[in-house]
Amino acid sequence: MKISATEIKEFGQSIGLDLIGVTSADLFPEYTEAIQNRIENNLIPSKLQQEWDILNKPQFYSDPKSLLPKARSIISIGINYFISDEVDSSRSGEPCGVIGRHYWRDFYGELRRKRGKVIEFLESKEIRCSKDFNLPHKLVAQRAGIGWYGKNCVIQTEEYGSWAIFFSIITDTNLEIDAPIIRDCGSCNECMEACPTQAIIGPYEIDLNKCITHLTATTSIIPIELRSSIGNRINSCDRCQEVCPNNRNIKSTRKSYPNPRQSWGVSPPLIPILDISEQEFQKSFASLEWYEPKLEYFKRNVSISLGNIGDPIAVTALKKTLQDSESIVRSHAAWALGKIGGDKAKKSLIEASREECDYIVSKEIDYALEII
Repeated sequence: MKISATEIKEFGQSIGLDLIGVTSADLFPEYTEAIQNRIENNLIPSKLQQEWDILNKPQFYSDPKSLLPKARSIISIGINYFISDEVDSSRSGEPCGVIGRHYWRDFYGELRRKRGKVIEFLESKEIRCSKDFNLPHKLVAQRAGIGWYGKNCVIQTEEYGSWAIFFSIITDTNLEIDAPIIRDCGSCNECMEACPTQAIIGPYEIDLNKCITHLTATTSIIPIELRSSIGNRINSCDRCQEVCPNNRNIKSTRKSYPNPRQSWGVSPPLIPILDISEQEFQKSFASLEWYEPKLEYFKRNVSISLGNIGDPIAVTALKKTLQDSESIVRSHAAWALGKIGGDKAKKSLIEASREECDYIVSKEIDYALEII
């Protein structure tokens, strides 16, 4: 049973997709080349090179036929996630955290559900689809005429700026393909200049070792020299998108999406979060695309944010956090106390230094005492 690209797009729009385009199922050799270049230039942490299958087998992920041997066309789908609420609710006496806008709602879960509906629609027309979708989705979107690459490696679209996320659907049918948009950022370098950690080291080139979106999701100790630049971001970073001229005057989405953090808001208060239970973390914050969704990495980020805000009201909570069972939490809480400073913070650190602790925590306490 034949179907046209127009019919598929009309169905996609009917179920709430904001963006949809079609491209061929040809290889994406530029993906393999980009991964190899990043590894060779140490732009991807060595730990991730060992753990991420996507880095070990880039040729597999760049070939749609590795997922569907008779692949003919790929459908790129996307939704706008821009919501114009207040980004940071911090005020004196109540420090709050900042979360990347793409996590303000369950946008990824919703896009997965819509992807499932498109697949059901296609299968009802006797079209085979890959259930797996390990593809370079941004490259698919670019080739399908949905947008173009910004210098911050984020896809820009005409209507929604870069506030969009994408998935792909591989099919075994030939569809009319869309022409790519021939456009670039010209001489604009605002995203590169505004990056808090200078992670955008050149046009279309990001050092993942410095990227806040990576740092706040990682499982490691965050380098001391980068912590201050993180600010009060507890997960992800939108700075390069916030300054982008193409993102000015973008209208907030009118669509309703599931909100797993409704009780906390988009800029949650940090002191209460520092003491949340494992159950509450899994319920409200584990959906933030951590490499490993563990409470200790979240508390690490919260501690850094409290240190950077510098409100002395956080000292009591951070002192308690020095007794946390996880070394990674204790070490970053010590740094935060040193950053806040003052007699109370200093006393807390001196008391902690007298207790038995591991080498990493001990070094963090020593450093924190030095910077007070």
